[in-house]
Amino acid sequence: MILALLIALNPFLAGQEAISIRQVLAIDALGSRSRSPIFTDGLELARVRGTLSAPVAGSVLEDAAGEEHTWKLAEASADGTFDADGWSGGWAYARVAIPNSGPYALKASGHAYVLVDGFPRAGDSYGMGTSRLPMYLEAGPHEFYFRMGRGPLSAALEPCPTPTYFETLDATLPDLIQGEGGRLWVGQLISHAGKTPLQGWSVIASAILPGNVRTPDPVVTRLGTLIPGTQIKAALQIPAPLRVEGNTYSVQLSLRDDRDNTVHQTTLQLRVREPEAQHVRTFPSNIDGSVQYYAVTPPPVPVSGGETPAMILSLHGASVEGRRQAEVYGAKDWAFVVAPTNRRPFGFDWEDWGRKDAVEVLALAEQRFGTDPMRTYLTGHSMGGHGTWQIGAHLSNRFAAIAPSAGWKDFWSYAGGAQFDPQDAIAQLLSRSVNPSRTGLLAKNYLHSGVYILHGDADETVDVSEARAMRELLGTFHPNFAYYERPGAGHWWGDECVDWPPLIEFLQQNKRPDWDHALQLEFTTVSPAIRSQHGWLRIDRAVRILEPSRLQARLDPAERTLELEGDNLGRFQVDLRGFLEPEAGKTQAVLPPGKDLVLRWGRTELAVPYDRLQSPLPLEPEGASGLGLRTEPVAPWYKGPHRMGPFKEGFDHRMIFVYGTVGSPEENAWSLAKARYDQETWRYRGNGSVPMVRDVDFVPASYADRSVVLYGNQQTNSAWGSLLGEGAFQLTREAVSIGDHRVEGPGLGLLLAYPRKDSDTAMVVVIGGTGLPGCRLLEQMPYFVSGVGYPDWTVFDTSFLEQGLPGILGAGFFRDDWSPGAGADAAWR
Repeated sequence: MILALLIALNPFLAGQEAISIRQVLAIDALGSRSRSPIFTDGLELARVRGTLSAPVAGSVLEDAAGEEHTWKLAEASADGTFDADGWSGGWAYARVAIPNSGPYALKASGHAYVLVDGFPRAGDSYGMGTSRLPMYLEAGPHEFYFRMGRGPLSAALEPCPTPTYFETLDATLPDLIQGEGGRLWVGQLISHAGKTPLQGWSVIASAILPGNVRTPDPVVTRLGTLIPGTQIKAALQIPAPLRVEGNTYSVQLSLRDDRDNTVHQTTLQLRVREPEAQHVRTFPSNIDGSVQYYAVTPPPVPVSGGETPAMILSLHGASVEGRRQAEVYGAKDWAFVVAPTNRRPFGFDWEDWGRKDAVEVLALAEQRFGTDPMRTYLTGHSMGGHGTWQIGAHLSNRFAAIAPSAGWKDFWSYAGGAQFDPQDAIAQLLSRSVNPSRTGLLAKNYLHSGVYILHGDADETVDVSEARAMRELLGTFHPNFAYYERPGAGHWWGDECVDWPPLIEFLQQNKRPDWDHALQLEFTTVSPAIRSQHGWLRIDRAVRILEPSRLQARLDPAERTLELEGDNLGRFQVDLRGFLEPEAGKTQAVLPPGKDLVLRWGRTELAVPYDRLQSPLPLEPEGASGLGLRTEPVAPWYKGPHRMGPFKEGFDHRMIFVYGTVGSPEENAWSLAKARYDQETWRYRGNGSVPMVRDVDFVPASYADRSVVLYGNQQTNSAWGSLLGEGAFQLTREAVSIGDHRVEGPGLGLLLAYPRKDSDTAMVVVIGGTGLPGCRLLEQMPYFVSGVGYPDWTVFDTSFLEQGLPGILGAGFFRDDWSPGAGADAAWR
């Protein structure tokens, strides 16, 4: 007998009623999860195997190890929340009776995700309150399985004001900067809880100004297809007058249907700021086309001494907004303080797309404010201190100095990074896939920047041992670092723990070298897709993907020699054109016309005529100690900084999600639900927005050079053939094939990234299975979690949810030409 839940009904939206979940059945953790690509879960296993049934109080469910756990009744407290103590990481089950069919929004918090009538929907594990998911529910009972996150759990179903409407949560808004005018970008949630797709809809943005003020023309944004049960965070442009009176500026948004009828309206309120005041700016991201923001504390106008201003890029800590990060700084008369967002207050720990957000903002701010690239600095607090260590190591050539405050080195020293079996070949491929998170692999890159370390010796959140370990490491090789340990200070000891005068003074004293004209260079990268360049050196490909590649060069103009050495180098370039012309203020080039330049690599010497130095030298190690000068260009298809992999790199280039509709009804339902779940998870974790497109509506030319995520397999997703070539891999209802290796069965899942065949830059991501069990086991793969990595391809079977690592049947990196043949770095069970 299924538990009858007590449902509390509260007034909502003009007499309608909200359904608040006040009673659940709870069960403790049924497996193990951490910051790792490997996890187990007994409930998910039962679901994939088709043995999951609705629980009653006292019924049992086996965990992944076969141990029985009991479902227990839990009731909400007076404020409607469930205390998750004792069942953190477990599950909560509710069966809710819906009195009337119609559009509802699930507002829940404290859970990692939820299964609604068997289909996954994103959670709100951090309790940010930014999640209210639309769905159409028929009258009758509906089942909800909440996978517990950080808790406490609360959940309610709220009737929607109309099936398609503006959501009032989570808008991304700029400030109106007096004197600029034009158009501004906003990110606005639009929910569609109806039953049918909608096309031809639009949003009109109109300024609300006093009658005697000239009103700028409204701006119209055409929307893509609105899919039932989904939510988009639309990138909209709004009109911005040159100046307005008062401290706020209002814009009315009108949602119009395909007949130009107004369906819903909302009003946006923007702050009005002077250019010299702290303010927020928005921009459309090249990662996914969504609207992001950064905050600015500008210098006084004009900048002191009339010199070109510097820039301090400041990274916020966990749960902090970029807006707040900028506010803790006083104005600097010599620099802009610019605070990116990491995509969210928790975001990606300034790794993955968090790092990319910082890089995007850095480029935009340099262009807008005209800052001096030789005087660009990086700092941050807590998680932002970790980001400073991380980004400062990966992109050390961009910063004159870095200054982590209360920062932690990496997940393994602080936050529980995954441990991998050193004897298991597949485990080692997974371990390599997360090497970009291992800050210590790039430690020598800190030589490119000055370093100031700030930490409180009584820090209760990030132990001071993190700072002391980095001080000890830098002390072995770094000539330009400073260290200050604040006596008695905890994790946050006021604005000074970010805007610390000696730290700011240290930054100001440092200037980045001109790497383009340095005679001696050395750098390390774990992925040319993250960083390939240092001055006149460029690494295009590693031999062992995602292991450190090091390149060192010393140019002796007098001897006309170039000494080269390195590790794990597949292809690299040397570009000496900057030495062939006189530098500013000089009359003679470093390398004037004359005899050949001799390249030395181990015991190999390679003479290069002077005229050949007029273009970059593409080089490739040969054998044990040889070096060759390539005469033919490398085809864009080959791996390189422009398109390298691994799997997670496919979520870029303004990607779109294409879900299959030509399979069985069950296969099609899974494909739609998984694409929607990824869309929701991406928005929650990364403030992102990704269009969802049916396979039968996908026209490659309409999405040129955009990466595509395919859900399903070759028989269930009709877009497959237009995007992927044949031969490297196959995924059908019967089997997965990677090259000549074929595995058969209905319970196989595949995660894979591969070049889009009609593009030199975009990729195709495949998320699909041989049958519904194989598809469902992929639903909770944590590829949007920082510190988790996958190679180019990974094959799973359903035993993964029970056994973990042994359920991964194969994994690997494709070769330089994206083939899986001999020499590919791969392993199979």
